[in-house]
Amino acid sequence: MSSSSQSITSNTTRLNLILSNAILREMFKNFLKQNICYENLEFYLEVLDYKDKFNTLINSTRAYTQAITGQDLSTAGTGTKEVSPSNLRELEMQICTQAFAIYETYLMLGSPKELNLPHQMRHGITAYMQAVVQNMEALPSTSLASGSSPEPASSVSSTSTTPTSPSSTQDREENGERKNSDSESELIHISLFDCIHEHIFRLMSTDSVPKFTKTDKYREVMMNRVRQRDSMNNKRSSNGLGSNVSNGLRSPLMGNEYLEWSVIPGV
Repeated sequence: MSSSSQSITSNTTRLNLILSNAILREMFKNFLKQNICYENLEFYLEVLDYKDKFNTLINSTRAYTQAITGQDLSTAGTGTKEVSPSNLRELEMQICTQAFAIYETYLMLGSPKELNLPHQMRHGITAYMQAVVQNMEALPSTSLASGSSPEPASSVSSTSTTPTSPSSTQDREENGERKNSDSESELIHISLFDCIHEHIFRLMSTDSVPKFTKTDKYREVMMNRVRQRDSMNNKRSSNGLGSNVSNGLRSPLMGNEYLEWSVIPGV
């Protein structure tokens, strides 16, 4: 592996650690605010929340489908017996509202917290969201309770499959192709922001993380964890139990952070 590839891998590891640790995540937030690029992290965390809600919708829709086809709802895998058409419709509306809020806050040209995106990436999501609006205006006013289909006619795809994506829609348009069936209609789906989400993650890991890990606060926190690890290992060794890593034991405060020791700057 080349030195540049190792650097990218190390920074990715660091960013995953930072985001999974409450103390480091809060420090990273403050660092980004001071460097006027906090919107990247805000967007990243907002999309994670959006996807969590969408997974709830997918599981709830599956549970409802199993319930109305005769399967006991308690075996549907969601752990709840409160799935109903109105609940699903309300969750759909929340997801749809959040999707447009994310777009209008971070992605739309001139938005309040506009992210620094490649032109084609911004154009793709803009064209896609505009198509979603057009589809919403054309949708019939039906509800989950009517008809035999458990899924409502809406702008939200409540399945685990991705109907289309901003990039694929843009590619078809550039090739002179047009949608020719309802199955290709643009919908709000769980992978809607994936491409931009991954782009922002790479941007933070290659630009913000190297700067953050050079700060005194970060180094102090990580060195404290090194000392904590060493102290714990010494205590266990004195008791004849060996190191915490070799025995699969870790401090509750450290979690999976022993993986980070090899990439701490200067350690």
